[in-house]
Amino acid sequence: MKRISQKTVDRIYAETDVVAVIGEFVQLKKRGHNQFGLSPFVNEKTPSFTVHQGKGIWKDFSTGKGGNAVSFLMESEGMNYPEALRHLADRAKIEIEYDNDTDQSTEPDTTCTLKAIASTATTLYQSQLVAGCSALTYLHERSITTESITAFQIGYAPDQWEWMAGKLSNFGKEAIKQSGLCFEQDTNGKLTDRFRNRIMFPITDHFGKVIAFGGRVFGEGKGAKYINSPASAIYDKSKVLYGLSQARRSITDRDQCILTEGYLDVIMLHQHGQTNAVASCGTALTVQQCQLIRRFTLNVLIVRDSDKAGLAAMVKDVQMVLSCGMYPSVLPLPKGDDPDSFCRKVGQEGFEAHKA
Repeated sequence: MKRISQKTVDRIYAETDVVAVIGEFVQLKKRGHNQFGLSPFVNEKTPSFTVHQGKGIWKDFSTGKGGNAVSFLMESEGMNYPEALRHLADRAKIEIEYDNDTDQSTEPDTTCTLKAIASTATTLYQSQLVAGCSALTYLHERSITTESITAFQIGYAPDQWEWMAGKLSNFGKEAIKQSGLCFEQDTNGKLTDRFRNRIMFPITDHFGKVIAFGGRVFGEGKGAKYINSPASAIYDKSKVLYGLSQARRSITDRDQCILTEGYLDVIMLHQHGQTNAVASCGTALTVQQCQLIRRFTLNVLIVRDSDKAGLAAMVKDVQMVLSCGMYPSVLPLPKGDDPDSFCRKVGQEGFEAHKA
């Protein structure tokens, strides 16, 4: 694998604002010459995390960790050194140059390959959501706007068994299997598409990079209502919140995160002015998910379905949020409603009035 040139590395360091980078993950407040915030590594009530813009460094006094923007991404986000450099280069729109010498003994970066596959698949799915497509008609019938379809990169998986497998063939069979988009048939060894005739919701990390998918059945489609990507080297559902990349700026600005359950709930809430909404995607809220929210706010408004299962999940959410040193509140909905249906029924003003 080719090595990023020293010239590019030097430019990345020179053009990186450590406060701006860390400010995307930690709510910082200026005090004197430094910026202070709560540690992203442990639960604390008194800020011990500090960033010095002039020196380009950070220090977390609760754990003793410290360093620059690259080391922060490695410590906080679990990136390796090349991944952190590539993220900062992409952020600063720096074109990466590589050394000519290549170490053939080094395996290709699996993470980068899987993210490239996910990005390619997203574009392919989007290309199938065209005028006259039954999936697009269904989305519009559900009041999902064109703007939301674009913002959340919604697409459509054709009703074909080997469509995606063929489109991704240049990545190699093993990488395609690892991505979870296709699986190998036991009988003939061919790759079969996991998602067929489904509306596709890309799941992104909090950087906005696609790492997985949720596929929803619609119309006369058969099978489970939702099929989600399996765990992979880039996707662990317990560590991801749907919509966080779209919501994180609003969460910081409003100092509150709305926590709900599903893809359509998040999208409909965003359409109705609640742009600080994220979802746990049907899984029980985890410590890791709370830690993600905690980077941007300590305040969590929980809005679940009004049925028995939703109310039970709400109780567990409250307990989890409290255990992570955060401040939960709940917004019960009228019987028979979920956030999606309630927003469509009462509109933005009605939702704001109910929330007040």
